[in-house]
Amino acid sequence: MNKIFIILFLSCICSSLKGQQTTPSPFECIPEKDTLRYPGVYSIVDSMPRFPGGEVNLLDYLAKIKIPPVDASIVPPIKPNLINFIIDENGLVTELNVNQKKLDQLTPQEIEILRGFKELPAWIPGKCNGRAVPVMLTIPMRIHYSD
Repeated sequence: MNKIFIILFLSCICSSLKGQQTTPSPFECIPEKDTLRYPGVYSIVDSMPRFPGGEVNLLDYLAKIKIPPVDASIVPPIKPNLINFIIDENGLVTELNVNQKKLDQLTPQEIEILRGFKELPAWIPGKCNGRAVPVMLTIPMRIHYSD
């Protein structure tokens, strides 16, 4: 029987969240690189989006995602999954994707990861100079399979 372990790497979010300011300050927010695909979306803001209850609650939530087992005869490699998504100005998760793949290219495990992210509760939105703005986030995840 396969036991599946998910290790989450939130270093990009964790470091941003620790340095947040509680009051707006003049700050140059940096737009997302792909401005044609994501107009008005930022990648760096003065107050990054926050999960309700903080990082520990986010880790607990993501660790509960039920990843379907794989065929025991296939030993999948340990591979990173980059989960990209936008937290909009209302704190909702939008524009989800895994490893920049189209839906028909996803494995059952990646589909389940997306489902788990779609069910995330509303976040505290990111702010640029005191105004809520959409922010692109990336969470790297590794799925480890073991007997």
